[in-house]
Amino acid sequence: ILLNWTVMILYNYFSAMFVGPGYVPLGWTPEKSQDCMYLQYCKVCQSYKAPRSHHCRKCNRCVMKMDHHCPWINNCCGYQNHASFTLFLLLAPLGCIHASFIFVMTMYTQLYNRISFGWSSVKIDMSAAKRDPRPIIPFGLSAFAASLFALGLALGTTIAVGMLFIIQMKVILTNKTSIESWIEEK
Repeated sequence: ILLNWTVMILYNYFSAMFVGPGYVPLGWTPEKSQDCMYLQYCKVCQSYKAPRSHHCRKCNRCVMKMDHHCPWINNCCGYQNHASFTLFLLLAPLGCIHASFIFVMTMYTQLYNRISFGWSSVKIDMSAAKRDPRPIIPFGLSAFAASLFALGLALGTTIAVGMLFIIQMKVILTNKTSIESWIEEK
């Protein structure tokens, strides 16, 4: 199941990264010449901007339904790759939560037989160690520390990327790109 999470996360990440956001063709003009008066003209691209498109300074192109230029995918999020980007933002925290849950449950099952819980104290039953030759922690201390660090990274990723997912869902539900929302607020 973890491999499946990894494949889905990476597929959507690389799709968002390598599928173009949907560029307005260079030199584009509307079919009807009278529509030109309703459109903005991009001096850099030397063409008219399609409705809801914006020029990206990093990509140096006009992007259809541009939401933002994302440094994490080094690409614009636009008409063609916004769905993959949003799925990545959904799946990455879910995969981290799943991996964290598996880690915590594994550690719990390893430690449960060795710890007795009383009303006022928690005691480690050392006599069980004589009967059971397995170590309390199933791997070395450095691997355990690295696992705790990975757990912290997973939880941090869940919070950070989860917040980005919430922002993107707000953008999707209002049917306004981040740029359009920013222009409206000005």
